[in-house]
Amino acid sequence: MWVERSVDGNFAHTVSHQIFGILAAAHMDDGSVSVLAEDHGSTILGTSTQHRDSTVVGLLWHPSKRLLAVGWSTGNVGVWSDTEEILREGASHGSSISCLEWNATGTRLISCDEEGEVVVWKVDLRGKISSICQYRLKGTVSRCIFRRAPARTESKPLPECSSFFLTCNPLGKIFYADDMGRCSESGTTKCRILSMKLIDNKDEIAVITEDLLYSKYSLSPNGKMNLENEIKISTAGFNDPKTLRVSWIDDGGIIAIVSGSSKIRVLDVVNEESTMLSSGSDDLSINSITYCAAKSMICAGSTSGSVILWRYQAQGNQQKNKGKSDADTFAQKWQMVGNLQISDIPDSVLWGGSGSSLIIQTKSGIKIFEEEKVCCATFQGYSILQLAASVVRIFKGDAILEIDVQEKIKKVSISSGVFAVSTGSALQIFDFQEDLSSARLQSSINCDSSIVCVDGQLVFAAFNQKVEVFSITGALKNTVTVGNRDGAIRFTAAANNTLAIVTSKDVLKIYDLSRREPRFITSKATQVVQALAINKTGVLVAYTGIAENDEVCNYILVYSIEKDAFFSLDMRPYGANPVSICWGCMDQRILVCETSGDEIFTFFVSYEHGILFHDRYTKSAGLGPLLGVSMPFHYFLSTSDTASIIPRPAEDFVGLENAETHVISSIVEFCYQVDVDNVDEAFKALSKVENERVWRNLAKICIKKRRVDVATVCLCNIKHAKAVNALRRTKNEDSAELKAAMLAAFLDMHEEVQDIYEGAKRFDLLNVYYQESGQWEKALEVATTRDRINLKTTYVKFGRYLMDVGDKSGAIAAFEKGSAMCSQGPQTMFGSETELKSYVIDTRDKSLKKWWAQYEESRGNMADAMKFYDESGDTLSIVRMHCSSGRIGKAIELSNRSGNPASAYHIARYYERENKISDAIEFYGQAKCFTQAIRLAKEHNLINQLINLALQGTEDSMTDVANYLETSGANIDKAITLYHRAGQSAKAIELCFQAREFHTLDELAQSLGPDTDSELLHKCVRFYMENDQFEKAVGLLTTAKQYRDALSLCVAKNIIMTEELVDRLGGSGEESDCDPELLTRVAELCMQQKSYHLACKKFSQAGDKIKAMKCLLKSGDTERIIFFANVSGPKQKEIYVIAANYLQTLDWRNNANVMKAIITFYTKARAHESLASFYDSCSQVEIDEYQNYEKALGALKESGKCLAKIKEASSQVQDKLRMLMMRIAYIETFVAARSSNNPSEMVGICDQLLREPEIDRAVRSGDIYALMIETHFSHGNLARARELLVEMQSRIASMNLDYYLDANILRALRNSDPSAKSAQRNEDDIEEDY
Repeated sequence: MWVERSVDGNFAHTVSHQIFGILAAAHMDDGSVSVLAEDHGSTILGTSTQHRDSTVVGLLWHPSKRLLAVGWSTGNVGVWSDTEEILREGASHGSSISCLEWNATGTRLISCDEEGEVVVWKVDLRGKISSICQYRLKGTVSRCIFRRAPARTESKPLPECSSFFLTCNPLGKIFYADDMGRCSESGTTKCRILSMKLIDNKDEIAVITEDLLYSKYSLSPNGKMNLENEIKISTAGFNDPKTLRVSWIDDGGIIAIVSGSSKIRVLDVVNEESTMLSSGSDDLSINSITYCAAKSMICAGSTSGSVILWRYQAQGNQQKNKGKSDADTFAQKWQMVGNLQISDIPDSVLWGGSGSSLIIQTKSGIKIFEEEKVCCATFQGYSILQLAASVVRIFKGDAILEIDVQEKIKKVSISSGVFAVSTGSALQIFDFQEDLSSARLQSSINCDSSIVCVDGQLVFAAFNQKVEVFSITGALKNTVTVGNRDGAIRFTAAANNTLAIVTSKDVLKIYDLSRREPRFITSKATQVVQALAINKTGVLVAYTGIAENDEVCNYILVYSIEKDAFFSLDMRPYGANPVSICWGCMDQRILVCETSGDEIFTFFVSYEHGILFHDRYTKSAGLGPLLGVSMPFHYFLSTSDTASIIPRPAEDFVGLENAETHVISSIVEFCYQVDVDNVDEAFKALSKVENERVWRNLAKICIKKRRVDVATVCLCNIKHAKAVNALRRTKNEDSAELKAAMLAAFLDMHEEVQDIYEGAKRFDLLNVYYQESGQWEKALEVATTRDRINLKTTYVKFGRYLMDVGDKSGAIAAFEKGSAMCSQGPQTMFGSETELKSYVIDTRDKSLKKWWAQYEESRGNMADAMKFYDESGDTLSIVRMHCSSGRIGKAIELSNRSGNPASAYHIARYYERENKISDAIEFYGQAKCFTQAIRLAKEHNLINQLINLALQGTEDSMTDVANYLETSGANIDKAITLYHRAGQSAKAIELCFQAREFHTLDELAQSLGPDTDSELLHKCVRFYMENDQFEKAVGLLTTAKQYRDALSLCVAKNIIMTEELVDRLGGSGEESDCDPELLTRVAELCMQQKSYHLACKKFSQAGDKIKAMKCLLKSGDTERIIFFANVSGPKQKEIYVIAANYLQTLDWRNNANVMKAIITFYTKARAHESLASFYDSCSQVEIDEYQNYEKALGALKESGKCLAKIKEASSQVQDKLRMLMMRIAYIETFVAARSSNNPSEMVGICDQLLREPEIDRAVRSGDIYALMIETHFSHGNLARARELLVEMQSRIASMNLDYYLDANILRALRNSDPSAKSAQRNEDDIEEDY
């Protein structure tokens, strides 16, 4: 309902604030601006009277504050503060203002004039403006759009100067600028720009030019526009391009365009969909258009003084649009919802605030239309509806009563014989007669409550935190108060002296009002509540809720006062979001819910079963919100221009609107018992019902529930013999869904049948159903998309249907698509033979051409027949006609060219009749009819041809010819070959022995398999044994799985064991007939022949991994030994030890991989003592060969760690560990001495070490002496060095001094010895004397 208010005056511009509900209107005559309230536009809140010598040319409200930017024709720009009523102006432009634009935060204002000057203003919170920068462009700047600022981050806060904007001029150029004075050309269009929109979420811009070219650009960081796509919009339907008006519907490319006509064209540019919105009259011309995103509504003003409204449903209900094309679906998203008449022609239309008001500017003033919800309510068939601002209508059936309450109505409520009206300032209570003959005002109470409900003789009025209970005479009976911490009251519901309240903090409170004072029953914290209802007995309270971390209502909850328990139902599996709920007035168990998808759900509520789903359906067009439920009707508010309440029968009661009360109760009880699966009680409820329509409806209910058994009983009660008989003929294995679909088809439940077949993916049955119900378009669609296997059959049936209805041309087209034109009697589809022949000539259907050729041949028109045979590709018929006419040469030529086997067969039969046997055999061969060719060759004893044909034929043909040759006694070798080729190797070998054809026996014996007769195999073996071909004999024995005999023969004849022979002897190790003993014998034989790898393989298959490893050790293949240990060691730790012991015999000192493997294997085997010994060996190697006591010390420590890991160490191990610790201590002392920088300290340590009796077990004495000698030598103490050298020689006489000391040191020490020099001189003298 739209309420009109008028503001008189001559206004030039109007603009509405999107938050505060205020309107700015610029006066035409004096350049002043008035600020008005949208809800009561006659009140002026503030006025600016400046610049009376100019005209206001631009107005724009601040995004979030009561600041108004104003531009005048003289170039002045100012910001009007509505709160302070002060106008603050900035520097003036040189010409009239052409464009004003705020940024998103309201800190920047852009003003542009007709000469192209652009000024960037900084605006503070009070509206004070100061110029930041300005620049001049060529031409008038017509519009400006701010670009979305980059996202704010903690590391990079959004700076004040980061606002960007785009401007464009009439020349089709778009500039990119900022508030730092930077401006550059961003893009260019070929024509003048009509409209443009910035798509913030994608950082894209869409542009529409006057030649109706839609272009979308992506924006680079520097503001450059990159063209993504261009779409040319059709100009059809646009009268005058100069009067084009564009309104953007959404960012996805949906726009509305009008050009002075009576229709609006709405286009989905991206998806290439469009529709025309008709105003209903061709006499008017639309001159203005605007779109409100909050209400999804287009408003258009026309020259006839009417303002038309259309609503857009972006998410149309899928159920409504099922089976319709996308174009139809897009068109049906738009619905005309209003036509407002005004007394003047509108100049412009705009939406106020969030869409709650519509502002229309005319030459005489401003019209403000405010949309108000129609107040209405229902109770047990009585309905109350607001007709006008102060008029309500009460009706039930044909009885109507209208009452004018003399004040604007805010809320109505009705109960049995009483209704209440709230006007916002007063609460009026009326009683009325049952027949609605009259109504009487009982009381009028001063009350500003807008939350009112009536229960019997009590009226409830809710205020902020209290509910006052009045009698119908206006006496205050009780007051119910809620606490401050619970919040304000949002919803109330009352029934049977029970009051339910939901507060703003989502607290449910329930009170008992049956006593003198209200008795508090319970208080429950709930989820976010959006609707509240209480059943007629006052014991069940239902409300809708929102699940945690969700944004939409998706739960229905019922609180039982008697049980103090909650029942809940999650609506998300149904894909629905509840918006309102109502209890049934007749039955307290019925709960009805309306969802956001225009669906109505019906539930039963009981203590035993909770909330039970019963039914759902989609509201039809014209039905508005659900108001109430009183079986058999659901009451809805109409969506038409004329306000009304529409009773719609529930799905279970269609056709039973006038049924008696006991029948309605019986049906409700039946539905409930079926839902709880209590069939006996369900039929008891219908014991007295005989109405056929009732039973038919009940059958439909059962089919929806897939209760085929109960539906069958219902159909028997109405004597529906066809349905029951069809059900009995169905197979027992058919599912209940398919049986329900069959019954639904008999009851004309088309949507149910479709849903069942689609859910079961039985598109073949859906196709048949559409055919039987005459829905051929749907049948063809299903066959084309989902049932391709029956596509041609569907076209044939459709063609027959068209023939029956007399549409021969359509039938012909259908038969052509079904490739069945020939089989459907084409002669009956045409009026004359000439017409039929003309069709055959033009068609591409080869089967029809062949049919016509046969017809011409039957009439003797051979030339025409051959022509049509050729066009149909029937080579056989042409060859047949040539043969019958004696033109065998042409027949042969055609047959060879086409390669058609049937043609060759026909020629072969012709030659056979002519007794030309060789030619007949040749063409039988070309036709692949070898049996016929063999027959002729046998009859005429053509042996060579017979063998060739047999080899080309099947195995049966080969066997037949081989028998023939064997019987004839000639060409036995050929017979043997044919038997072999036919897969009868045993027969071929038997024939070899009989005919003594031993030269072919080798080839045949190789083809023998395990299934060959054992006697035949042994016969071949004896033959090979007699001829000293032992290898072949062994091969046959393995083929016969005589492995032991084969192995014995290998041992006896010393046959070399190859890998292939070993595999055949021992099998794969997985065969059941190859036991471990046999594998072991094979492995031992391989050992004897020194085939260690084969022996290892067989020992492994026999399960003896130890012997397998020992075989590898004999082979000396280190790589395989390591690999085998890694594979088999985890199961047998001993293998690790064996492998590691072997690897120690190798040169592990120079091979790091071998050394690593030794350590790994000992570690995995947990052979700590062996690993300790290995580390000890490593230590000794480092000392003996490299004198590296540091590494030796590390190895000894690792050895100690290994010995320490032995849990139950013997005394021998403990002694070894003590000795090891002593050696570690000696070596650590020696290493410390070597690293000491103090010679005296080092020499003292060495002297101490030499005194130790066990020092040679850890540190060699020679290394200690060498260290001491080198130290004294390096410090010049040669005498002491010589003494130590002598001592070293005396202590270790057998040692080689060069091993410990450098040769240069030894030479120097000897040369410095005086006694050594004297002795040398004496020797020289003696030599000289000599």
